[in-house]
Amino acid sequence: MSSAVRAALFRGLPQLVDRLGGDGAALLARHGVPAGALDGDEALLGSRTVGMMLETAATELARPDLGLRLAEVQEIDILGPLAIALETSATFGDALDCASRFLFAHSPVVRVARTPTRRAPPACWV
Repeated sequence: MSSAVRAALFRGLPQLVDRLGGDGAALLARHGVPAGALDGDEALLGSRTVGMMLETAATELARPDLGLRLAEVQEIDILGPLAIALETSATFGDALDCASRFLFAHSPVVRVARTPTRRAPPACWV
């Protein structure tokens, strides 16, 4: 396994696939993911396996927004202690900075960063 992702990040995927007309258990089995792997906090999955599993489900279900739908049904607690740090950040920017520093604990292949823009801030009328 070249790089790994915490399996807990994909909790709810089989149920979502079922709800969208697919077979979530079969999807996991096809990609070699043990049935209970998403239930614990410690299991790891190969990042390529996860990528292929998500792409397969999105394609077969004709749901290119599958990842967004999965995020919608999940709670922030799948991030463990990082969730507390994000929720207690003073600003959204601080939360992004925190995520960029510590998200590697969930997967070394995920990156989050703020990029400054040259655009002027929106006008504010009082």
